[in-house]
Amino acid sequence: MKSYRPFARALPVWPPKIASRYNTWVSFHAHLSVAGGRRGTLRLAAAQACRVTVNGRVVGRGPARAAHGYARVDEWPVKADVAGNLRVIIEVMGYGVGTFCTTDEPAFCCAELIVGNRPVAWTAPRGGGFTAEHRTERVQRVERYSYQRAFIEGYRFGAAGLTWNEPGYAPARPLTLARVAHRRTWLPRGMAYPDLSVLKARLQAVRGGTNRFSAALAAKAPKWGHLYDVPKNSAGYRLNQVAWPLFTTLAGTTFKTTGAAKLRAATPTKLTTRAWVRADFGADHTGFPALRVKATKATRLLLVFDEILVDGQVKYNRSGCANALWLELAAGAEIDFEAFEPYTFRYLQVLVWTGAAEVSDIRLRHYINSTALRAAPAGLAPAPALVRRAALSSYRQNALDIFMDCPARERAGWLCDSLFTARAEWHLTGDNPIERAFLENYLLPATFDRLPRGMVPMCYPAEALQNMFIPNWAMFFIVQLDEARRLRRLPAAWQPLIERRVRGLLAYFRRFENDIGLLEKLENWVFVEWSK
Repeated sequence: MKSYRPFARALPVWPPKIASRYNTWVSFHAHLSVAGGRRGTLRLAAAQACRVTVNGRVVGRGPARAAHGYARVDEWPVKADVAGNLRVIIEVMGYGVGTFCTTDEPAFCCAELIVGNRPVAWTAPRGGGFTAEHRTERVQRVERYSYQRAFIEGYRFGAAGLTWNEPGYAPARPLTLARVAHRRTWLPRGMAYPDLSVLKARLQAVRGGTNRFSAALAAKAPKWGHLYDVPKNSAGYRLNQVAWPLFTTLAGTTFKTTGAAKLRAATPTKLTTRAWVRADFGADHTGFPALRVKATKATRLLLVFDEILVDGQVKYNRSGCANALWLELAAGAEIDFEAFEPYTFRYLQVLVWTGAAEVSDIRLRHYINSTALRAAPAGLAPAPALVRRAALSSYRQNALDIFMDCPARERAGWLCDSLFTARAEWHLTGDNPIERAFLENYLLPATFDRLPRGMVPMCYPAEALQNMFIPNWAMFFIVQLDEARRLRRLPAAWQPLIERRVRGLLAYFRRFENDIGLLEKLENWVFVEWSK
């Protein structure tokens, strides 16, 4: 494969003081003065997740995921304001736990800001123009969101709010940075950038309240291993170690509707203790919930969300994950908050657990496929047109940087599902860049940790949690490789990688072949179908 060297001066760095910790949030800051309106490019690779803000506006979210030992490089366009200010903030999350949707490798940030075809700021242990700060506003000790993903979001904001994201801010005591020694090979992103457009909630909303917390009701909550069997089932924090017990608090809470509400741009919605307002986005969307909130008293505010209503209410744990996050705000704090993690929901419920607050501008930022899709056939009847729109929406939410089976609970790149989504990509776009990235991730590693020799992961990029794999999904992988090579587009240079992977799988399966040439007594998880 061709050598790819995107960085002239940038080095992958991370603060050694907080390396290897769970759930750490670090911001990297660069502030330059250039000609008014001058354009540039931010080249960026990071792990495990990152968000880019330029002059207070979100312009990027990523990265595009890659195999162990590799990282994909994004190139985000940036532009100075009319006064020539170019203020770049890169927020990076290091989760420190194995998941189905990221590799568990050392966190890092490698960034280079290019203006006029030359680097003007870059990450380095010393100098370079980027300084770093540990964002302790995000609470470290919280529950896992799901077995398949990392942590829920919990935040604590003082009266000053989000000062670190305001003009003129510079870290007062920057963290010491060190080069991350973990070896990675850079890869081009290789596919379209996400649609990060903003969608406002519908004006018509619903108000309500809650019952008193019931310990008996909380005791009936499902005892998921990633919450109740830590660290044996999942790495993270036990429920008696978390800063505030979001899961058990909601498990002992029931919601009741009290009437209709209307969301008005000029008039904030006032909420007091145990009062909530539920916004409706009209359909399922994947992205980042956001709102403006002013705490008139010290407040703990929850965002609770889901794709459907159950008996007229949001059920936060319906899908085997905790669809909620919390904010703790000092009295007087006024912030424009946007979640860092992507979720899938139609309904977003804003609940004041304690205190009093005014909320407004309830919205979400999409995190979906931005590629232009084939137009509908002429004269399509209303019913199939509706089905087609739903199918395209599902595709955009699940086909981003890899093919996912769901963009919420797991965000995992599963084999088998990927074959059918790849056919949809080719049909809808006439090309297969996401499939190529997906298959490249599977082809690049020489071996996969915690799996038998020759076997491939059931979902990837990921960790083989509890050494699980699905042998028949590996067979689908061979089918997809063959079909993509014959009917779609794969680079000819990949042929040695394809042969290595397929020969490895054939060698693995050979010991299960019986006397009539069939496979029997396959090991691990033989997945057939489990619809209920």
